[in-house]
Amino acid sequence: MSGWFSQLVNVAEPQTLTTLLKGAKKSGRGYSGTTTFGRLAKVSPWFRATLPLRSSDKTVVTFKLTLDRHDLPQRLTTSFSAGGIFDTPYWESRTISVETRYTGWGSRVSIKAPPASKVTTKLEDRDGI
Repeated sequence: MSGWFSQLVNVAEPQTLTTLLKGAKKSGRGYSGTTTFGRLAKVSPWFRATLPLRSSDKTVVTFKLTLDRHDLPQRLTTSFSAGGIFDTPYWESRTISVETRYTGWGSRVSIKAPPASKVTTKLEDRDGI
């Protein structure tokens, strides 16, 4: 359920970014516009994994993307009708809004593989059933 209330748009995916910017309005250091769940589902593996079940691909997603002085994403705000996920009258009048801030561009990152004792190739649930 946490995926339903998280950022559904991944601006690090080139096709997703292209889809957002197509028809978007440029304003200062950013862009604003709309897309739909259906368009995102076609181009974004992130969207499909985050929101595999939805009530309507016609749900409109409004976004505002702000860039930093190097034209890297700094902030992304998205909003959409909760009825696009939950097909009940209660959610129809509700809006889900998410703001994501991107920081640390250019920082050094070190990723180390976990110890072999912590890695498996077998899929099993936590209860071992």
